[in-house]
Amino acid sequence: MSNNNRNTFREASNADLGEMIEHCRLNRGAAAELRRRFNALAGREVSAQQFARWIEPDPRRRTEPRHGAGVMLKTVWTKYHLEINLPL
Repeated sequence: MSNNNRNTFREASNADLGEMIEHCRLNRGAAAELRRRFNALAGREVSAQQFARWIEPDPRRRTEPRHGAGVMLKTVWTKYHLEINLPL
């Protein structure tokens, strides 16, 4: 995969998950709640360290989730977002 494609994927991830990353950075416990919901949806345990790498605020240090995990993460964020009454 070319470096140009990687940058495109990273930009798309920042656009989709940037609000969630910022919310987790500012609100204590939000990442733990999102991880709990992600694990319930996925039907398997994702470690706290792995989840923290996915939501790392620094894009150079962030590990991008694979496509399926990214879609589930977006789904979990959308449901959580609606429950806490934040405007989308």
